[in-house]
Amino acid sequence: MQKFITIKTFTYAFELAVLKGRLESEGIQCFIKNENFSQIATLYSNAIGGVQLQVLEADIPEAIEILKEGDYLNEKDYTALKNYHAEISAPTVEHELKWFVEYKGIIIAVLLVALAFFIWYLMSLQNNMQASL
Repeated sequence: MQKFITIKTFTYAFELAVLKGRLESEGIQCFIKNENFSQIATLYSNAIGGVQLQVLEADIPEAIEILKEGDYLNEKDYTALKNYHAEISAPTVEHELKWFVEYKGIIIAVLLVALAFFIWYLMSLQNNMQASL
């Protein structure tokens, strides 16, 4: 079974639409990792590693040529792709999401506390406005 390997990372999902279409028109099967999360929480896209365009391991040489043709591949990306064999043994998606599952309660608690403070602030503003009238 072949694995998908990340060949290019973007901040926003819309940035890779043309490139994905170009690769698929050449018969290269693509997968977009983190697409939905980056659309829901745009500001956190880079925190989760960005939106990753992935292709099958066997298609990497052809995909690299297409990226070079379209001037999508800069020297930093190309250097990272030279060593793509190291990424094959990378942790699975379940392992990558483990941090989110472990800290989900803390994340929700922090968001609820922030929301409570925001509501308290709005109510104090309203009380101050009523007192000044």
